[in-house]
Amino acid sequence: MRLGIRFTVRITLLLVLGTLLAPASARGADAALFRLFLTDGTAMVSYGEYARVDDRVIFSMPVG
Repeated sequence: MRLGIRFTVRITLLLVLGTLLAPASARGADAALFRLFLTDGTAMVSYGEYARVDDRVIFSMPVG
């Protein structure tokens, strides 16, 4: 039983260290920004990709 706990602790520590030492781009810190051009000619910034639903566009907009 004690050997199983040690193994679990070692694996957990390796996973935590691997996550902390990974480059920022691998962790998803750099997200893609896309431009949305509306029918009236204005452009908006979309945080990530957008989706079309019927005649509407759904997107996330960075604020601040």
